Amino acid sequence: MSQEPVYTPLDRELRMSTRIAFGVGQVAEGLKTFSFSFFALFYYNNVLGLPGSLCGVALAIALVFDAFSDPLMGSISDNFRSRYGRRHPFMVAASVPLALAFIALFSPPASLDETGLFFWLTATAILTRSLMTIYHVPHISMGAELSSHFLERTRLVIIRQIFGYVGIFVIASVGLGWFFTDERGGRLNADAYAPFSVVIGAVMVVTILLSVWFTRDQIPFLPTHRAEAGASRNVFRRMFAECREAFANRSFRFLFAGVLLIYILVGTESALALYMYEFFWALSDD
Repeated sequence: MSQEPVYTPLDRELRMSTRIAFGVGQVAEGLKTFSFSFFALFYYNNVLGLPGSLCGVALAIALVFDAFSDPLMGSISDNFRSRYGRRHPFMVAASVPLALAFIALFSPPASLDETGLFFWLTATAILTRSLMTIYHVPHISMGAELSSHFLERTRLVIIRQIFGYVGIFVIASVGLGWFFTDERGGRLNADAYAPFSVVIGAVMVVTILLSVWFTRDQIPFLPTHRAEAGASRNVFRRMFAECREAFANRSFRFLFAGVLLIYILVGTESALALYMYEFFWALSDD
């Protein structure tokens, strides 16, 4: 009988270059999340004229879809086997399609009517979220596997968060500081959104591939797969079993509830922020 690989992350400290390479990969998530939450609703509602109710339904459908795709991708990635490890193949595969889906989100055909815009927003929002899931879930999972050393994992989380805010800074500087300036027509200029998305999409691809390339030397040190006796081969059945196992943990339930409440507040603030800046405070681009 062949012996299954054992899930044993190394208790080790990493080189600073490895930490930074891992952190750079978070830029793409920061770019997508902030631009998606900050501009998408405003763009379709105020620029393209899609009613707010339809915008809300479309984005809610994408969010519900995302709630299922995240744990599904986690289960798939955990149990994937390849000569390039469990995480890197998905990160590479998602990079260019993610950028294309993001560009499509902000580039709907001019011929679409209200119904067409609704379905375009729904489809591109689902695609963008799903492709980010295919990249981001393996990426943050790799961060937990680079080391089991408590302080090292703390450093990785700190660096990942810092680079996430770098992505937000890029959106603010490139978006509000260049494409959506008052002299270019401001935030209501429909023609500015497509080129904006192209630039941001290109930065996503570059940062993802940089992270993949400069962490590839860690693949031999990463766990090969989760060896769990009796685990189902059916990916959906396995996913639900893993979710039940997680929610059976009392600490996890409290953490989940707390994070859920926080993100309801954060999501509401992010979605309505540009409305406040534009129509209530009437702030300039500066």
